[in-house]
Amino acid sequence: MTTLSDTDILRRLERGDLAIDPLDLATQLQPASVDLCLGSDFIVWEAPHSNAIVSGAGVIDMRDVPGASMMRRVTDDRFVIWPGQFVLGTTRERVRLPLDVAARVEGRSSIGRLGLCVHVTAGFIDPGFDGEITLEIYNFNPRPIRLHAGARVAQLVFSNLETPSPRGYQGKYQGQRGATASRLARDFT
Repeated sequence: MTTLSDTDILRRLERGDLAIDPLDLATQLQPASVDLCLGSDFIVWEAPHSNAIVSGAGVIDMRDVPGASMMRRVTDDRFVIWPGQFVLGTTRERVRLPLDVAARVEGRSSIGRLGLCVHVTAGFIDPGFDGEITLEIYNFNPRPIRLHAGARVAQLVFSNLETPSPRGYQGKYQGQRGATASRLARDFT
């Protein structure tokens, strides 16, 4: 796989097989990536009030289980993340990848220098994915950090595949909008 440059990214955007919406080329296009902005939708884990345990087969999917008590959805343009807190957020942008391009979500160094991690493990985006990207946000800083919707918090690095995928991504997160809770339980059904 080879990484796409800004020239390659712009060519793919103009061709229409790669789509990022909304996108401000003047501020978001970097030499070998595209900056992604924070949306205003978050999923917050509630403080433990019981002995409830999150397990692989029993992970709560808020879109499938209305009123899930371990998590709550928050919509806020100025969200405060506390020291040691983990939340799910979303990108403002909807991303659509062609079948011959994969991508990786990376944190921006300016955000990392604040002690904020924007993805814990799920940084790979398969070819054919279409949707908003859920961010796994953790505050390593000993102080609270105010997150602002619209702030550039991550970057997307694109790679050309040697051979296009014949089917592309068809997983449980295709088409996701907003912060999306784990759907791991679907692996067990």
